Amino acid sequence: TTDWYAASRADKLRVVVGGSLKPTSGVLDVYKGFPPGTVKFLTSAGINPRSDADTIRKLFRGAGIDTVEWIEVYHSNCDTRAFEEQYVQAVQDAEAVFLSGGQSGRVQSCLFGRYATRGVDKGVPTPLLEALWDTAIVGGSSAGAMTQPESEMLVTGGSAESYSSVRAGTVFYRDAANALLSSPELVDVHFSERGRQGRLLVFAAETGVALAFGVDEDTAYVWRPSGVYEVVGTNGVVIYAGATGDKSSQRALMHFLTAGDTFDANTGTVTFSADKQPCSGSQPSGSTSVFSSTNYRRISIAAAKAGSTPVDNYHGSPAVKVVFTATAQTVAMCGESGDAFVNLLVDQYASTTYDNSAAKPDLPLDHMWLID
Repeated sequence: TTDWYAASRADKLRVVVGGSLKPTSGVLDVYKGFPPGTVKFLTSAGINPRSDADTIRKLFRGAGIDTVEWIEVYHSNCDTRAFEEQYVQAVQDAEAVFLSGGQSGRVQSCLFGRYATRGVDKGVPTPLLEALWDTAIVGGSSAGAMTQPESEMLVTGGSAESYSSVRAGTVFYRDAANALLSSPELVDVHFSERGRQGRLLVFAAETGVALAFGVDEDTAYVWRPSGVYEVVGTNGVVIYAGATGDKSSQRALMHFLTAGDTFDANTGTVTFSADKQPCSGSQPSGSTSVFSSTNYRRISIAAAKAGSTPVDNYHGSPAVKVVFTATAQTVAMCGESGDAFVNLLVDQYASTTYDNSAAKPDLPLDHMWLID
């Protein structure tokens, strides 16, 4: 078990959480062991920030962290409090800060001191944001994770979900998040559960950012300045590496990592948790609703284990197409910590001749989640 308090003495840590944390989650272990009064949280992403504050207190207390403190910066007060010494000092006195969920545009713009529900472009750092940059541990869940990169940011309620993004070959985004991660990478959340793989691959190809991370619920990756990241929690993290494409199609190598696995962003090297061993399986059938439920995750894992024929998948009507292809470099690993794989080739297409009119996706094709 990692001593996160000790780890934070040696390095700044950032915790990128996919949302829907449980009090029993191993992700919250990152916030344990700190002196009273030094673990704090912001609800700047929230539509109802005071109610959110009660929820976060309950979450942390359920995890045995009883002294968590709320920094009351949210909504229109961001334009003043992000500059005021009282609130900046509250962050400076913290050793670990948690950013709760809601809407990514709200928290991004709040920390830039220019509050707007759909975020802003050309944001300028505030004293509050600069204090967060210097904090030993900053974690964000859901919208609070989307706002951590220095690269471009998806916008809750503004960025279309996977089907619409793949059909259009483009997705709405802001030019930068809040640079809590001082490296170029993209982040999406509630990832497998909301079938967001299609939009993240579009986003990566459109922006040209080499690494894109999709984080499942009750799961996180711990970012370090060294570039070596570790997965914690109950589900997994997708990494799209080297995405290319245009509006008609996109391609990337896909890795899927679970608890204990590490990824070196400098070299692209994955090191699997010690309990995992090589594993194989039978050829899966494709899905006609690949972005529904956790179909994409389930089938991609099975395709990596099978390691043979490409697996064709579709979604919606007119249909978009997703193809999983195992290569000579594809490796699947399994253990108590979960199933994982590296180097599965993914291609997706905005259109296909396949008649998918009989398929029944879980949600309307134009559905957009309004809370992250």
